[in-house]
Amino acid sequence: MSIVVKKQMQEILNKYYSKTGHCQLCPLANKEGVIHFYNCSSDQNKILIFQNPKEGRSEEDKERSMRIKDSMMKRDLDELVEVSQKAFVEWKTNFFPRFFRVLKKHNLVDFETFDKYMLTRNLFRDFYITDVVKCVAQTKAIYGKPELYCSEYLKGELFEKISRTQKKRLLIVTFGNVAYRFFHKSKIFKLRKVNQKSELPPKVTKRNGYLHLYTCESTEGGKKELYVIHLTHLSERARIFTLRESYFDYLEEGLQSYRELAHS
Repeated sequence: MSIVVKKQMQEILNKYYSKTGHCQLCPLANKEGVIHFYNCSSDQNKILIFQNPKEGRSEEDKERSMRIKDSMMKRDLDELVEVSQKAFVEWKTNFFPRFFRVLKKHNLVDFETFDKYMLTRNLFRDFYITDVVKCVAQTKAIYGKPELYCSEYLKGELFEKISRTQKKRLLIVTFGNVAYRFFHKSKIFKLRKVNQKSELPPKVTKRNGYLHLYTCESTEGGKKELYVIHLTHLSERARIFTLRESYFDYLEEGLQSYRELAHS
């Protein structure tokens, strides 16, 4: 990790993550300060935004939480990133293999095999990864409108990341209603165009896979174009009951629209 990248990571961590451990805004907030912080690089122009870092129940999960708390107390950035990345690549979901292969098909990532891609953690080289809800929590506890509490943290984090990215165009994929509502109600990300429809419905299931163009006035480098594909939650249950015909078919449709618009 270069000195420049490490400095950027430390600044983002201090500004937008350190406060969450003492956050009094959300009634579900984790007061013990267990968060996940994956990476930061000025080269990344692709961002994945998930709902929340899931809380596990195993002894390994408890040990991981203790390591995170310890690294936060000691301000040990390397340890925090190591634990967070390890938790992500060990996430047991059948969603990721097909998702990343679809991205590979559209020349957005390059790898020999999916397993090697995860084990080498090259996805953190390709993507900036973050969560709307910063504290580790059980997914069933993330109801209501947690983005109202966490939006200031995420808004500042994304604005800083986007401003520091050299490229004018960024691809962002969000997962679930929480992330969708964050963009839907954001005032710093201005919606300019929606593929096929002009209005935004209240739930992401109506927009699954569509490409949305937002703009953002960054502090460095002027106006940035954000090509955002909103997807329903990646759980199998959510994908089965999505209102559109096929989760991955429409993801491919959105990616094709991105390739056409972003390179026009």
